[in-house]
Amino acid sequence: CGGVPRVLVAYDTLDNHTKQMAAALAAGVNDYNYTGFGGAEAVLVEVGDPAAEFPFAAGFDALALGSPVHYANPSPACLQWLVAGLGPGWGNGTFEDVPAAVFATGGGIHQGTEGTLQGLTRALLNFGFRMVTPKVSTSGFYSSLGAAAVTGTSPWKVSSGGLMWTTRPPVPPSGGPVADVFLQVARALGSKLAKEAARERREKCRTMSVQR
Repeated sequence: CGGVPRVLVAYDTLDNHTKQMAAALAAGVNDYNYTGFGGAEAVLVEVGDPAAEFPFAAGFDALALGSPVHYANPSPACLQWLVAGLGPGWGNGTFEDVPAAVFATGGGIHQGTEGTLQGLTRALLNFGFRMVTPKVSTSGFYSSLGAAAVTGTSPWKVSSGGLMWTTRPPVPPSGGPVADVFLQVARALGSKLAKEAARERREKCRTMSVQR
């Protein structure tokens, strides 16, 4: 039971937007300071990385999983990672009550972001994860199922120079910055997830101590 709680932040990214949300969520995890453990640690990994497969994913105290919108669903790469990264732990209690959160990015308003969050949530619930969601009272009600960002619709479409587009440019920029309001929600969700990871780790340590 030594060390700090560790949170795996796994993500797929298309135009670098989901990666930015992953980094913000990881920053929130690393910001968290729990006196019983001295903080928390986030580990970022892309779902396509062979090193991220099971049992690597089973060695963490919490999970955050993020995806760009693919026709109102999680990306094929994220769905494949559910098989490779989590699949061997299905049905045997590996991920039972492990805290988890989801995040997503999409270009348009009401064009699939919520469906993607729901798809990721349904999948993780099947493994027994305990879902952690944003505090809507402090997030401005920008998201309730998970952290989400709109990246291609005014007023949240941001140019690489940090200015918001008032008209669509001839060629939409790839990998432009995500609006700060969404990054703040992701960061806050990361801190909340770290808190739950610390709580779960403390309970496991207590149980192990009693069993001894």
